[in-house]
Amino acid sequence: MCSFAIAALRPARRAAGYVALAVVLVQIVIVTGQRTTNLQCPWSLEPFGGTRPYVRLLEPRHHDVKAGHCFPARHAAGGYSLFALYFVLRERRRRLARAALVAAFAVGAGFGYAQWARGAHFPSHDLFSAYIAWLVALGLYCGPFRGRLWPACGAPKFTTPV
Repeated sequence: MCSFAIAALRPARRAAGYVALAVVLVQIVIVTGQRTTNLQCPWSLEPFGGTRPYVRLLEPRHHDVKAGHCFPARHAAGGYSLFALYFVLRERRRRLARAALVAAFAVGAGFGYAQWARGAHFPSHDLFSAYIAWLVALGLYCGPFRGRLWPACGAPKFTTPV
C-alpha cells in the first residue's frame, strides 16, 4: 500500500504483491487440503493414545468419527510460504535468493518440529506442506507473473558472442 504514496517504493510493488499473494494462496490451499483429506492429528489416533481410529489418506471415515483437519500442516506452511522470497530475490541477487530459500525452509521446519513435539503432526504432513508451498510460489511466478517481478531498469543486455 505504501508504494502508492511513496514513489521510491513503486518498483517493488509487483514483487510485494507476488509475495502477499503467494502467502495467502499457500494458506488457502493448505486449509482446503485439510478439509479434503480428513486426516486426524497423531495425538487423536488410537495407536498414539487418542480415541479416534486411524484412517488412511482420502479413505472414507465412519459416520460416528469426527472429521480430521490435520493434513497438510498449516503451521509449517506459514514458514514454507516464504519460499516466495526466493523468486523475488533470484532476479537481482542470486546468492541472497538461495539464502532466503534455506531460511524459509528452516522457518517452516522449525514450525513443523514444534508441532511434531506436541504430537500435532507427522513429518510427512510438513514435507507435503513444503511441496505445496513450493508449487504455489513457482506456479504464481511462472504463471500470472510470467517470471518477472521487477521492472526493467535499463540494465545493459548481454548477448552471446558469435
